[in-house]
Amino acid sequence: MKIEGNVVKKKRIWVFCLMLIIIHSYGFTKRYIPWFTDEIGYWASAALMKGYNWREVMSTGGYYGYGYGIILSLIINISNIHIRFHCAQLINIALVVITYFLLVRIICRIFETSTESTEGICFVCMCYPYIQVYTHLSMAEIALTCIYVISVYALLRFSEKRTIKWSIVIGICVFAMFSIHLRSLVTLFSLLIILLISLIAEKNKKNKINILVGILISIIALVVVWKIKDYVVENLYTVTTSGNQELEPNKGNSSFSAYIWMLSNIFKFDFWKLIIKSLEGKFFYSLVASFTLTFIGSIWILKCLLNSSTIRKPVLLYIFFSYWGEVILTIITMFNVGRFDNLMYGRYSEAFILPILCIGIYLLCNGVYRMKNCIIYIMLMLLLSIDLFQFIQMNEFKPSLDMAICSVSGWNITNISDIEIFYVLGVVLIVTVVTILLCVLGKQTRKGTMLFLVFVWLFVGQNCLKQNVYNGYWTADRLEETTIAIEDQNKKMYYLLPEETNDMGSAAWRDMLFLQYMLVDKIINVIDESEINRVGDDEMLIIEKNISGYEQYVDQNKIFYENELFVIMMK
Repeated sequence: MKIEGNVVKKKRIWVFCLMLIIIHSYGFTKRYIPWFTDEIGYWASAALMKGYNWREVMSTGGYYGYGYGIILSLIINISNIHIRFHCAQLINIALVVITYFLLVRIICRIFETSTESTEGICFVCMCYPYIQVYTHLSMAEIALTCIYVISVYALLRFSEKRTIKWSIVIGICVFAMFSIHLRSLVTLFSLLIILLISLIAEKNKKNKINILVGILISIIALVVVWKIKDYVVENLYTVTTSGNQELEPNKGNSSFSAYIWMLSNIFKFDFWKLIIKSLEGKFFYSLVASFTLTFIGSIWILKCLLNSSTIRKPVLLYIFFSYWGEVILTIITMFNVGRFDNLMYGRYSEAFILPILCIGIYLLCNGVYRMKNCIIYIMLMLLLSIDLFQFIQMNEFKPSLDMAICSVSGWNITNISDIEIFYVLGVVLIVTVVTILLCVLGKQTRKGTMLFLVFVWLFVGQNCLKQNVYNGYWTADRLEETTIAIEDQNKKMYYLLPEETNDMGSAAWRDMLFLQYMLVDKIINVIDESEINRVGDDEMLIIEKNISGYEQYVDQNKIFYENELFVIMMK
């Protein structure tokens, strides 16, 4: 009977895995090349590892962490651009499944319950819109989320039994997370502080040594990551001018210098006004995106930390500070009015949301969530929405990047740049209804609660994918046509990027990055209008038709290839 029970349990968890694969694979064929410039930044590190030269193209943009590029380097040699991109998506699927298995084990240990009661709950968590959306993209989000969950599991096991093995795993996770993105620094500091507290509290000498090993490996990992970063910047983001003068690379907001700049403004009154609005926006997003589940999980963790003597305290502390530390980091770094999504930015913190979200769902499905708490959170949402609405009315926002608030943007049935009010008042109305229904269902039926939450999140995630990812065929097809026309030409290539279009976000700049991705092993030299004379005989000049007045640069007698996106000239 015991053997039969184990077989049933294994079948059930594999059924959930199969369902996750089907859900997250849906729509893969609707995109066959990267569509966001961040994706190219990660592929660029993979290109560097394989010896390809993307320096000229990448030096025009910002720095991207190289950790995810280690994974992409395994597939960047695939010549077929369709298969190459789909392989990146399949890797994300594999990481999602690994994350699911680990979440089940983590929640079982935290609540000291069987896997039977957590498999479905963790499945619901893995349907969160953020996971749906970023599984379709060759961005670092899924990899970062998976490694973070591994670090939570490693710390949990290390708390139970302080062995060298788990010390090493923690150190590897520190290296992996920090090499992927600087935003994980808050999480890593939380981990190191928790290990330090454990070291001080530990009485056993052998255990102290094992904890110390974990701390030392983690610190060494941070130093190594930074040293490798300097190498990547020098060899990928730095170019030399014709006068052999080395140019300072554009590291963008991902660099440590960007955070130093934030600190230099802490005594300015206007800075703090924006910070307060940023705080309101991020807390608002955390409430509405998770239907208050992150707050449910957080309050429960705080109660455990204050009232319990469990050995899992370090893990709960890590989960709490990882998520809310990243929220605070986002408040500080994404505070400027600028784009509308900056007000509610969730992409950075959602990479660390799964454990705390799972705890919230577990409590909800076990009837712990009370209507009194539900009303309090709804009132908080209403207060925040009223203040944010007034702030929006007083400021003009640039078009939003819906991907940064994907767990809310999927509710949008109108253009965000036309009616931002929908995000603060309309979403509150929807989330209020959904939250009350979840609270009622949580008291009545666990399965009904999970099914309803899965349905809602699938709707939000797929709607966001439809708006942001399942599009762009026209540009993708034109890029592929251009690639086919020139990939067999063994000619030196120049890409015209006039100074007025040489900014991150312009169409000409974006298409240049995509073209480099597709011509993976070729060098694209970037020039402005003053350097056109550099193009010699039997060399190619690529001109983007999105450039204003591009015709002035075109010599009809030299046109080698032309489509609706590019003109390519060659003598």
